[in-house]
Amino acid sequence: MLRFVGRAFVPAAGFQPAGAAGTRPGGLRCRLSARNGLIRLLAFVAVAGMAQTPVNPDVRLSLGTRGGQTAFHVGELIPLELTFTATVANRYQVLDAADRDRWGPWDPSEFSVKPETGWDDPIAPFFGAGILAGSSPLRFRVLSEQPVVLKDELNRWVRFQAPGVYRITVKSGAVSRVGSRSVAPEQTVISPEFTLTIVPATNEWRKRPYSTL
Repeated sequence: MLRFVGRAFVPAAGFQPAGAAGTRPGGLRCRLSARNGLIRLLAFVAVAGMAQTPVNPDVRLSLGTRGGQTAFHVGELIPLELTFTATVANRYQVLDAADRDRWGPWDPSEFSVKPETGWDDPIAPFFGAGILAGSSPLRFRVLSEQPVVLKDELNRWVRFQAPGVYRITVKSGAVSRVGSRSVAPEQTVISPEFTLTIVPATNEWRKRPYSTL
């Protein structure tokens, strides 16, 4: 059988397709390629669906960095804080930060960066190859007026390659009704713009331990 791992269907451990002894390797590759193509199509449909999903008026999302730092070197780790609140208590929930890996076509976050040059998506080359892996059972946190702060790293979504001033927003589909077990967005939440300044990676900074990914 085939199991779903990341953005691709891959053979389960110990699996041999029916008639494997007489099956040419190219046949299995073609079937896997067709399935990967289907996954990419589903990913496109999911993103398009989120783009048309109405914004939830009861939930607020703000984007910032831990410690309030707004200037980072090219290649430096950028720790994020996504803060969710809801005007109606116990009606909505948000997917926990521990489960917000970029694990498949149903990923609930979409980062937007302006200008559109000077950066790229660090996992874009692997998306088409279908070789990403991971995810654990989904967990949720109930929202209220008390802030729920989820920690993330911008480097998982955006890789800055040039110094400059960048304006960042995040559209999240991680919010759903309490009791839902799905990450498919019912309504999206969009943060205000957050501005980061990216400066050149100096030799002095490069000598500091644990500064980069």
